Amino acid sequence: MAPSDQDLNRLTFGLLLAAYLCISFPAGLFAASNPDEEHVREVIAGLKRAWNVHDMHALIEQFTGDASFVNVNGSWLRSAAQIEESHKVVHATIFKTSKAVIAGLRHDIGAAQTK
Repeated sequence: MAPSDQDLNRLTFGLLLAAYLCISFPAGLFAASNPDEEHVREVIAGLKRAWNVHDMHALIEQFTGDASFVNVNGSWLRSAAQIEESHKVVHATIFKTSKAVIAGLRHDIGAAQTK
């Protein structure tokens, strides 16, 4: 049975957030006393905001300049321009009604889901 669009939305956003957090931030960054915690929260809020209004330029602005991204289909996007263009395509089609929900469970754990 093929996955539904909703399942793909959830998987893609979860992978996007997890990849971004794992690649961009060292493990100690999520400590409650770390002064960079606010920056992490701002980036995550920016990802959610951009996803929910389907503004892929705003989404890519949350990435570092040398970002690369492996999408849910296994395609390796090797530049910010490729990441942005790929997300524009899917947000104009299968993800056009998707919404991201991000919840902080603790200062060092979060969860992401798209609907």
